[in-house]
Amino acid sequence: MSAALGRPVVDLPLPDGRSILQMWRDEVQALAKALGGATIPLRTLVSKPSALPQIVESGTLVPVTVEYDKLDFRGTGGLLRDLAADFSSDDLLLVLHGNQVPLVPLTEIWSLLSSENASVTLMAEPDGTAAGVHAIRAGALEGIRDKGFIDFKEQALPAIAKTHRVRVARARTNLLQPIRTLDQYIATLRLLTERASPGAAAAAARLASAHPWAEEEWTRTFALVDKGATVATDAIIHDSVVLPGAQVQSGGVVVRSIVGGGARVGAGERVFDAVLSPSGRSKEA
Repeated sequence: MSAALGRPVVDLPLPDGRSILQMWRDEVQALAKALGGATIPLRTLVSKPSALPQIVESGTLVPVTVEYDKLDFRGTGGLLRDLAADFSSDDLLLVLHGNQVPLVPLTEIWSLLSSENASVTLMAEPDGTAAGVHAIRAGALEGIRDKGFIDFKEQALPAIAKTHRVRVARARTNLLQPIRTLDQYIATLRLLTERASPGAAAAAARLASAHPWAEEEWTRTFALVDKGATVATDAIIHDSVVLPGAQVQSGGVVVRSIVGGGARVGAGERVFDAVLSPSGRSKEA
């Protein structure tokens, strides 16, 4: 999805108008306030040759930077070791995947992580799968070699556990919604929209139950159209996202899809379950 659009997933919009990266800035800002007004730098790292995320304004307590990984082919363990060199050994790093959305406030996730009092705390979802968030003491990463590829979970973590306290915090409810595919992104937008408007979700459920052939997927939940996009008044945007610079012409129908900048849906054209870019259409596998 990211490759087809030519932009990082963290640039994509959420129902409230913020990008995913802007959402993370605000979550970190709330965490900083909860910790007594601490300054928490939010560093967003991207592997080359992917495009860097769009610049996001810093919060009052959260300076935001976007940057490429310092070295190529380092793996997650090597990446974290290189990043930790910028901090003191006692600093505690909150490490998370940007391509996801929290289902509970970050302050609650931090409370679970920090309660373990460990050098490394991994978060697990209720079903035991790893959540995309960890708390790591910078000093615990110092033993990772400074060259070569090192995977964090497979290589670095077993070595760290020999000399440091490593724990797993288990959540009772789902904490994070991953966004790596088109299906996951659309499902996340539906979920967030329904949580923000429970009345509309209930009405849609009643409509679907009243008509056995009307599956839930055909009850529109959202339509995100950027002000920089051009969409005809008679076009149908159904659980889809139209990004700046995109066009949807008269009679166009877009369902469970993303229309990227520079892409065009022609008059009367129908698009289902696809990512559109100027170079073509990428169907969801």
